[in-house]
Amino acid sequence: MTDAALIWNQYGADVTVSDGDLLHDDGLAPAVMISLFTDARADETTPLPGGETDRRGWWSDAVSETTTGSLLWLVGREKTVPGVAERVRAHCETALAWLVEDGIASEVEIDTEIHANYTLHVKIVISRASTIRHTDLWRATKKYDRVVAQDIEFDIKFEDD
Repeated sequence: MTDAALIWNQYGADVTVSDGDLLHDDGLAPAVMISLFTDARADETTPLPGGETDRRGWWSDAVSETTTGSLLWLVGREKTVPGVAERVRAHCETALAWLVEDGIASEVEIDTEIHANYTLHVKIVISRASTIRHTDLWRATKKYDRVVAQDIEFDIKFEDD
């Protein structure tokens, strides 16, 4: 599974060209980042923030039975309070459920914590499934340092036991 490598900067992630070609990543990290930081479509019953009318969403979801991304974008303007921390945890859990469903991970643990400076911190631990089917994918998975998106700090750890 080869994806474009995502290089993180202060504004989020971007692809990078090297020697006239996109840098690539054969590991799991790009798929996890896309799952978390692509805007999933909010259903018709979901209240939108700040009077928005755009329910967003990945264009290909209109013609498929899958959903790409997460609803993290819904909490981007909210105050950092325990209810928001719980919604962020639930949005991350939903966005990453496919890892367990597809047998890539045995478990995805997500913890949220509000720091003293009212920064929301999300710790995600993705544990490798016991199957050998995805060995190359896990072997190629690069480690990410802390990722900051929508003023939320994410620590994402890939446990390859």
